[in-house]
Amino acid sequence: MGKMKELLTMKDAFKKRYLLSSMKLIMNSSFIVDKIGSLGKMPPQVETLLNILKKEDGDVEKPVTELPSNISMAIKINAPLKKVFEYVAAPENWSMFVTSLIDIRNVSDNPIKRGMTYDWTYRMIGVNLDGEGKVVEYNKHNKFSLHMGGAFPLREVFRFNGDTNSTTLNLEIQYEVPGKVLGVIANKLVIEKLNKKEAAAVIKKVKDLCEANYT
Repeated sequence: MGKMKELLTMKDAFKKRYLLSSMKLIMNSSFIVDKIGSLGKMPPQVETLLNILKKEDGDVEKPVTELPSNISMAIKINAPLKKVFEYVAAPENWSMFVTSLIDIRNVSDNPIKRGMTYDWTYRMIGVNLDGEGKVVEYNKHNKFSLHMGGAFPLREVFRFNGDTNSTTLNLEIQYEVPGKVLGVIANKLVIEKLNKKEAAAVIKKVKDLCEANYT
């Protein structure tokens, strides 16, 4: 409660958003839930402070359209458009071609659709990061977009063009580099290099898997 009240007077908007996001993750952690689960719900004082902070600071997470950094890559896959889309859009396959994605769980809908939510664990520079994801766009056999919230907002846009013989997959990654956090573990150029390497590895892995399965 003391820390929550301190956030009310904090002038650094980034630090306020970061600490609030961290506190929400802590309150939802399995350890905390197990230890104080008998309370049944969030204490009303905490809920009141959260509502005040959210009202003061707008939305804790930036809208996906405001993410400033962007990487885009494309690859041709010798497999039918329908098959490639169905493979890439299946949540159970994501950790097979996203090399740094450790786990996807608590998927709300499968097959996916707009508004579907899920929890994820991602490994960056030797650190495991947990968060929530959401499907923000979905157009069957054409395009879908995923938004991962948290301290490192990220949006992945998958676009598909092709026919019954081949598919062109375009992967666009939009992300934010919050310098005050990343300054502890890396710098912007390192993160940009890692994201480019990750994007190239993702589309190459999709190509290899789809061509092995469908050609």
